[in-house]
Amino acid sequence: PIASQSERLTLKYLFWFSLPLALTFLMMSGSAPLVTIGITWMHDADGERIHLSAFLITFATSIFLYSPMFFARNVAIRTVTDRRSLYRCGSFFVFFALISSFILILVSRVDVAGDLLFGTLLSTDPEIAAMARGGMLAFVPIPVLVALRGMGHGCHINNGQTWYVGFGTFLRLAMMALF
Repeated sequence: PIASQSERLTLKYLFWFSLPLALTFLMMSGSAPLVTIGITWMHDADGERIHLSAFLITFATSIFLYSPMFFARNVAIRTVTDRRSLYRCGSFFVFFALISSFILILVSRVDVAGDLLFGTLLSTDPEIAAMARGGMLAFVPIPVLVALRGMGHGCHINNGQTWYVGFGTFLRLAMMALF
C-alpha cells in the first residue's frame, strides 16, 4: 500500500489536492476583516471605536474559549475509518464543544465570570465589556459547528475530496459577506 500511495504523489496530484485547502485558509483568514469592514460601514466615527473594540474582544475571547475544537479535523483525518469511528470521534468533539458553549454562556451571562474576564483580566471599558458579553451569545453555537465542520473536513480530506472543503468554506464566507 505504501508504494502505491507514493506513486500517486506527483506534483500535479499534490497541487490539485492542496489548492482547495490553501484557498480555504485564505478565505478563513479574510472573515474577520470582512466583519470589521461591515462594522465600520454601519457605524459613524463615534460608534465605530466602541463597536470595533467590542467585536474584537468578543471574537478573540470566543475563539480562545473554543479553540480546542480546531483540531477536530486533524483527529478525524487520522482516526475516522468507518461509521463507528466517525460516531465515536464525533461524540467526543460534540461533548467538548458543548462544554465550550457552556463556558461562553457562563462568561456572557454570569456577572462574576464576565467581570473576572473582561474587568479584571482584560481591563475592558465597562461599556465595551457589556457589548462584548452580549455579543458572545452569538458565538454559543459556533463550537459545535466548528467541531462538526472539522470532522467533515477530515472525512473529505481522507477521501481525497478537498474541493468539498474549499467550496464549503467559500459558501461560509459568502454567507458572512451577505449578513
